[in-house]
This record gives sequence, structure tokens and C-alpha cells, in this order.
Amino acid sequence: LLSSIVKDAIPRYQTMKGKRVERVWGWDCHGLPAERFTEKKLGIHSRQEVIEYGIENYINATRKNMEQTSSEWEDVVDRIGRWVDFKGAYKTMDKDYMESIWWAFKTLHEKGKIYEGEKVLMYCTLDGTPLSKAEVTMDAGAYQDVTDPSVYVKFRIVDENSTQVYFVRHGQTDWNFSHKIMGRADIELNDVGKEQARETAENLKDEKFDIIISSPLQRAKQTAEIIKSYHKDTPLVFADELLERDFGEYEGKKNPGDYFGLWNYGNDKLEKGETTNDVEKRIFAYLENLKKKYAGKKILVVAHGGIGLLIQAYFSGIPKDNDLLKLVAKNGELKKFTYNTINLLAWTTTPWTLPANTALAVNKDVVYVEVELDGERFIVAKDLVKKVFTDEKNQPLEYTVVREMKGEELVGLSYEPLIAIPNGMGYTSIGKKDEKAGDIAQQNAALVADLYKIHAADYVETEAGTGIVHIAPTYGEEDYELAKRNNVPGLHVVDENGFYYEPMAQKLYEFMPWRNADEPLNVWESNKDVAKSLKKAGIVWKIDYITHSYPHCHRCGTKLMYRAHPSWFMDIDGQREKMLEKNEPINWFPQHVKHGRFEKTVESAPDWNISRDRFWATAMPVWKAVDEHGSLIPGVQPIVVGDYDELEKLSGKRLPDYHRPWIDDVEIEKDGVRYKRIDKVMDSWFEAGSMPFAQFHYPFENKEKFEANFPGDFIVEYIGQVRAWFYYMHAMSIALFGQNSFKNVIVTG
Repeated sequence: LLSSIVKDAIPRYQTMKGKRVERVWGWDCHGLPAERFTEKKLGIHSRQEVIEYGIENYINATRKNMEQTSSEWEDVVDRIGRWVDFKGAYKTMDKDYMESIWWAFKTLHEKGKIYEGEKVLMYCTLDGTPLSKAEVTMDAGAYQDVTDPSVYVKFRIVDENSTQVYFVRHGQTDWNFSHKIMGRADIELNDVGKEQARETAENLKDEKFDIIISSPLQRAKQTAEIIKSYHKDTPLVFADELLERDFGEYEGKKNPGDYFGLWNYGNDKLEKGETTNDVEKRIFAYLENLKKKYAGKKILVVAHGGIGLLIQAYFSGIPKDNDLLKLVAKNGELKKFTYNTINLLAWTTTPWTLPANTALAVNKDVVYVEVELDGERFIVAKDLVKKVFTDEKNQPLEYTVVREMKGEELVGLSYEPLIAIPNGMGYTSIGKKDEKAGDIAQQNAALVADLYKIHAADYVETEAGTGIVHIAPTYGEEDYELAKRNNVPGLHVVDENGFYYEPMAQKLYEFMPWRNADEPLNVWESNKDVAKSLKKAGIVWKIDYITHSYPHCHRCGTKLMYRAHPSWFMDIDGQREKMLEKNEPINWFPQHVKHGRFEKTVESAPDWNISRDRFWATAMPVWKAVDEHGSLIPGVQPIVVGDYDELEKLSGKRLPDYHRPWIDDVEIEKDGVRYKRIDKVMDSWFEAGSMPFAQFHYPFENKEKFEANFPGDFIVEYIGQVRAWFYYMHAMSIALFGQNSFKNVIVTG
């Protein structure tokens, strides 16, 4: 109410000086504040629930709430004695006001100041929409201190001269299906197992192996022979060393209650057969021999689940709780290992983004060291070695520095992906403008050459972390820009509501057997479990916890994610200098705001994300070409509509209400092509920033009145609006008219 008092006092004073001052009330009716108010009353908690409730019902309820709120405000303003015209008030939800917004959008689009693109934006998963930085930071409290896991992640460098082992577990048998312990029983594959073997063979068809080595038992032998049919020139041999463990008296029985203890060191309950230690000695000795015999080669090993446990333990280390079953592979599953690996140790405070990793970044001028610790080798920045290599009690660990190198020596090296991309998921081109043709598999193959490499980035520092940065282009601003410069593909692993896509969720559930794999996997709720599970799998080396300031949605309080999202933008960078120039004649009080918060906001502002994936706002007046199935037709220019008459000429439709969902049903046919409106709406700040002209229904009415009174003589609002309303009015007026929108401004506390 403080600014309301000032809005009353100044016009009274100017009226007493003999000036005509029109005091008309205005309503910002659209946007998330109005939507969240409605959702609380309706008991709705997400964007998806709005759709299930029905967009028409939702819009009608929101309009009713706005009308009710306006009468309540009128009572309050009357009580404080403010003189203002409520009956002639403008509302951003009025049809005339919205038409002026359409005019502004089309005008700016024709000037080349509005464009469609994808950028990493602050994104609210509960509301299902991107937000602008200015609206998030306009008030205190949007950034809150939170405690998150910070993880040190091992990325294995690919050395073409190193020996690689690909392990495939045989396909399913009837004994697998009925949960019988097979051991040395010579069981054949069932039909499902044969199909699993064929699918694995298909996935491996482009790999070049020097040799295929299989257990001689039928289930492994059949799997190996199916894979061999895709690699006719690769020799296939059988090795008794790869026989499944001898389970003695347990063989042929259904898994007893104590079966799982059979793979826990020191808990073997076999009277006959092999102990876990026996199998370990056999497999570890065999792998040592393979390393010598096939140095620098690529080996495919086809064997059993138990053998796979020990192969993984050899390469990744035995779990601290000695429970080998955590490492088990599924029937037909592929796992890759490399001898004598060197790990790049990267640090991140967002473990949930690790499945989306496609690159790493180092500073080419920083000195890095290779360190040996407990039989493993790591590369980190030299200045951070002592901070990194500490135990859980922050005590120093014993390590040996092997060598030093500059960051530029690491640039261009390749590393192994953390998590194999699940079937059905595809990479997205970020740096390259051309679209890759073909299905997902073809697109992935075309993009793979630019994946999993180390790049140089000046922003990589040595004040914290390891000096090596994990890059997930679809979930970080700097990551995305690095990807654009270096043609690094991105990978979308999270949907618009903050849940991992199903294929990736199931992949992560393999690391988290204690969670219910039938439930959707939310990134915020599962973040700590993802970190812990990847540590148990040997992917994460160490977990710390860090308290840091993190952005939250200013409307619903949900943690925001940075997410690459297709949106529409207004070009701020192209008019930044003009905005700074036109700030100079404005009379600011207090004066320090002029070259302080306001100027700094203009200097640092990104291009403005003006679209929202919501409901209650001015519909974005863009229609795109679609085929008979409703799919977008690429390469066809969209139709941008600037007023209701134009839409009627194009579609034959005139509406009493141009909100969603009614506007969504209006289609255009032009030159035999059908056009459908995109389901985005305008940022409510685009509407608020248009107030100087839209309140008059300009340019359709009151053209002379607006032009005679623009820029406005005086505005006032609290400090938060410096980054919001004041900034957006200034941006809109410069873009449309080349002029600032106000002459004098008071900023209250």
C-alpha cells in the first residue's frame, strides 16, 4: 500500500498545480500469481492436474477469482482515501488489451526483434513453465540456502592402446525364469534369451573385436554364437575359466532365503562347491592373463551372472559391504571395462544431471596432476589435490603424484560415458544448425563423433571442486554455450514435470534396487539416492554435502532447474546500448538506482524469454503448419497474427473470448496447408510492459491520445519492480517506439 499512497499524493499535487491528471486503476490479471491463487482454491498441484481438470473449467474459475479480487481491492483503496477511477479501469484480461498485445508481438516479430529458439532457462517443474531471471530475482527470498550432495565423479579416459573388455551375460533360460540356481548345469537359452542375444548382437554390430571368449556352457555358448554371426572374421574360443560358479548342493534349487548371502565375502554357506573367494581367485587370475596375452586389444567375454560380478569387482573394486550382488548384470546386458584406466575426477553439486553428461571441461592454462591412490589413478587440478584427497572426516589420504601436465594436454581426449544411453532415447544437436535425418539410431550415430570429449573453458577455476567440470548441455547455461561453440550434442533426460524419462528412470533404478521401480522418478526427490547409488556402483568416488544458495520459484516455492527449453525470445542484446542511452534523461529517485540496480539490470539482461507453457494469459498469436496427423511441417514459415480482424480473414472465425482453450480451436488454411496455433501464452510481464499503450487499445483506438501523452510523466513502485515492471516497460518502449516510457520515477522500499 505504500506505493499506492505515493500514487495518490503526486497526482493530487499536480492537479492542484492546474494540470489534468487522469487517475485510472489498472489490473494485472494474468500469469502465475493468478493461476497459483486459483490452484490453491481448487486443490490443484501441478500443470498436469490443470489439464486433467479441464482448461476451460480452469480458465473460467481463474477469471471469476480475478473479478472477485478486484472488488476486494476497491474496498481497500477506498478505505485509504485514494482518488482513482475503478469503473474505467483497464484489465490485462480484457479483449481490447489483449489485441494490443498481439499488435506489439507482430510488430516486433516483423522488425526481427522476436525469434524462436532453445536456450537454458530457469524452469519450474511444478508449474511446468520457464521463467525469466528478472521475475525470479525481483523479490528477496527467491534464492534459498539448501544442502545438496556434491559428488566427485570418475570419468575414465579412453586410451586406444589400452586393453578393453566387453562383458555380456548370456540370455535368459527357463531356469532363470523360474529362479533356479544353475551353476554348472548345462541349460539352453529359451526364446526370450535368444531374442536378448540377438538384440545385444545388433547393438554390438559396429564394434570391432579382436577375439570373442565364451564359457563352454550352452547358455553362454549360444549367446556367443549369435553375436559371432555378426562378426564373422572374429575368432570365437571357449574357456573353462569362465564356467559359472559351482554352487554344490544349491544347484537346481529355487533361490533359497539365504541364497543372496552366497555372494557376500565371509558369508558362504556352501558345504560343497566354490566359495566367493575361490571364484575371485579364478577370475582375477584369468583377467590378469588376458591383460598380458591381449595387450591393446578389444575382447568380448560372454559368460554368466556370477562371473560378471567378479569381472566388475576386478575393474571397479569390491563394494565396501562385500555385497557383490549389487553389481549383477541382467540377462543379455552389456558392460564395458578397461585395464589400467586413468580417471578424470570431476565435481558437481547437481548429481541428478549426471545421466545427461556429454562432455567435460578443463582450463587449458591450469596445471593438473595424475595421482595414484589405492591402486586407482586420478587427474585433478594441482592446486586442489590436498582439498580433494581427504576422507569422510576430512583427514588427508596417502597418495602418490605420478606426473604433471597443463590443461591443454587434456583437451581433445575422449572418455567413457558414465551411463549407457537407454534404447529409445536420442541425443539432440546443439552446436550444429543442420537437422540430422533418419530415426533415433541414425541421429545418434551421426552425433556420436562429438560426444564424450574434453574441452577448454576459461570459466573453470581452482577455488573449489577438482578443476574439471561435468558438462550437461541441456541443464546448464555455461554448459549449453560450450556445447554450441564445440558442436557437443545434448541429452534430455528429464520431462517438463521434473521426472526422468522412463527409459532413463529404469536405467537408474538398476543402481537403486531399494526403490520402487514402478513409480515415476522425480529429480529433486531422488537426487541424494542417485548420488549414493552411483557411489555404490563405483562411478562416484566421494560424496560431500554442501550448503549453497539456490533459486526457487517465486510463486510456488519449488526448486528451479536450469533446463534447455524451446521458447520465444525478444532480442535485448540488439537494443542494450539504446536502453542504456535512453535511461540517461530519466529522473530517478533515489538517484543511485539509475546507475545502480537499473543500469546493472540492463547491462546484464539476457534476451527476454517471452513465452510461457501455461494457460491464463494472452495467447501467443502464432500459427504453424501441420500435416494430416497434426505433426509440425518443418521449413514452413509460421503465420503471426496482429489483430482480430486479420485472424477472421484468415480463419473465418471471430471469438467472444480469445483466451485458451477457445483460441486453440481456431485453425487457418492457406495455400492448401493447415495451420494450428502453438499452445504457448505470453509472459505476463510482456503484458505489464505494454501498459503505456495497451491500456488505450492502441493502435486500434486513442492513437492521438496515447502519442500526445507518451512517455508518461511519473511512475512509482517498490524496489523489486526495478528489475521487473520498470525494466520491462523500458524494454518494450525502446523496441516499439525507440523511446523511454517514463520521465520521472520514485522507487519505494
